[in-house]
Amino acid sequence: MATRKIFEPKRSNRWICELPESNIESSLIQKVVLPKFDFSCLDNSIIELSFLTQESFDDEEKILSWASNDSPKTIIVKLLNKSGNVINQFICSDCKLKTLDFGTLDYQSSEMFMIKVSFSFIDNSFGYYGIDSETNLKKLF
Repeated sequence: MATRKIFEPKRSNRWICELPESNIESSLIQKVVLPKFDFSCLDNSIIELSFLTQESFDDEEKILSWASNDSPKTIIVKLLNKSGNVINQFICSDCKLKTLDFGTLDYQSSEMFMIKVSFSFIDNSFGYYGIDSETNLKKLF
């Protein structure tokens, strides 16, 4: 009798985002909106990061200084399994600042104040990678 292998689905809340050219702590990145590709048009693709802000001026200064300087950025999003091991990676390189959104203030809301930063990149500077059993990256898209 063959045994069935039990699969754990990938979860959208198991990830970490790294910004190699910055000194911004990964824990400040609250949300990542991954690119959506429309193969019928040739516009640049977008990746969006939402940063959690704190009362400390230092974190906001790091975020805004990094986002607004003209140098190209690399954004790495790692999907994790239930043990915390990396199972997939999204890598966007040569990202350029597109929008900076300070959101909406509302006395009736208890939402946290976030800074949303969108970056554009050309499609060939994006990669979606799987990790094989020997922890090698293999490009899937």
